[in-house]
Order: sequence, then structure tokens, then C-alpha cells
Amino acid sequence: MITRKLKMNGIDDYHKLEIEEIFIRTREHTNQRSQIFSFLGTAHLIALGIALTNQKISILILAISLPIALIIIDHGLKRSLASVELRGLQLEDLYAPDPETALQHLSISVGPISPKKILELKAINSLKEPQEKILALRRVRLGMTGSIGLPLLVILEIGMAISFWLSGWKMF
Repeated sequence: MITRKLKMNGIDDYHKLEIEEIFIRTREHTNQRSQIFSFLGTAHLIALGIALTNQKISILILAISLPIALIIIDHGLKRSLASVELRGLQLEDLYAPDPETALQHLSISVGPISPKKILELKAINSLKEPQEKILALRRVRLGMTGSIGLPLLVILEIGMAISFWLSGWKMF
């Protein structure tokens, strides 16, 4: 069997390069998410402060749109990382002495993709046809950032905007 032969002889140069690239992309993805969260979170708080200080509904609406943008952007980033995570899991299953405690498995379990999604990605990995894997990977739903926290924040702020508008705040 090829996998046993590869495990005995070590990792070939191509797979070494591929593993390095997966970790580089995962690290860059984490940094990118941190920067986006920091920027949009700070912009949200600033816009919220300006809206409350000036009593302007239009600025409050802008502030409310920033967490919505964050949810949409983060969902797109997670979807783009799913195929990289899947390949990392494949390579760890192939080469790691204990794949369950290997670095990619551990980084996913504390990273942007939940541990139960690891099982879903592994199920996709067990499919035989490459086309089936691609189609199944496109159907993976990775969920939203902050689970329920950000959507609740948005709902709360929309309610706040409606109540301020009804109490006489100006639009512009």
C-alpha cells in the first residue's frame, strides 16, 4: 500500500512544501481575521459613540452595518480556508504518528472552524471521487463568527435605533 510506504520512507519534498504552505496560509488567515475584527470592531465603537453623542440615526445605522459586514466577511474567509484545512487533515492522517494530536487537528479545534466540523471534513475526505469531494466541500456550512453574540448585538442595536428614532432623533 502506498500510504504505508510513504510513512516508512518519510515525507517527500512535495508534501513537505504542501504542509509548510498549509501552515503559512492558516497563520496568515488567523492574522487577517484578527486585523479585520480589530478594525471593524473599533470602527463600530467609534461610529456608535459619534451617533450617541450627536443623536443621529444615520450614523447609528452605519454603526449597525459594521457587525453585519463582519459576519459576512468572516463567513467568506472561513469558506476559503475550508479546502486548506481539509488538505492539512489529509496530510496529517497520512504522515503523523498520531493524527488526532497533530498540530493541524489541534489548531483547527481552537481556531475558526469548530471541532465538529473536523468530523464533517474527515467524512468528505473519505469520499472516493475528487469531484464528490469538491461538491461536498462547497456544501459545508461553517457557521457565523461569535455564534449568537454578533447577531444579538445587531438586533439590540436595531431596536435601539428604532427607539431613538421614535423619541425624536434626527436622521441627518
